[in-house]
Amino acid sequence: MPAWVMDRAFDIVEANWLAKIVHQGMLASPYQPHNPIRFVLLDPAASLWTPDIDTQRVRLGATARYLAAAHATDPSVARLLRELSGVPEAAGDGAGAPTWTAMPHGTMRVAHPDAGLLTFGFELLNLPADDGLILNVQTPSPGTRTQAALDRLGGQATG
Repeated sequence: MPAWVMDRAFDIVEANWLAKIVHQGMLASPYQPHNPIRFVLLDPAASLWTPDIDTQRVRLGATARYLAAAHATDPSVARLLRELSGVPEAAGDGAGAPTWTAMPHGTMRVAHPDAGLLTFGFELLNLPADDGLILNVQTPSPGTRTQAALDRLGGQATG
């Protein structure tokens, strides 16, 4: 299953080999350090990899606003916020802006050039031994087309 570790600014610290295959669009982005917020809100190529781009822009923009409130003094968060200045989804519009709520799990979709549309459940797990590190684990439902595609992609990488 794809998984990565990220810091509190959502910068990816390390990714397993399957995450590198599944999320190759984000990991090839010129916007660095690699980060799902940075990718979706700044990189025009994100729309090729993210079928729910408008929904993701709203969700990740709300996450950026949460980071601004909760961790603005963290150097990685401060850098991300500087990069996002001027991005409407990150700034919000005040009255109508969605509020951030803890989203430790949910569903994500990736449009992969070789495997097609992939749908994952994801879990965000704080790593208690490492303050500020979060494990993002993405799991397909068993027996789905996504699981079969991951099996093929994984076989290509190891075979």
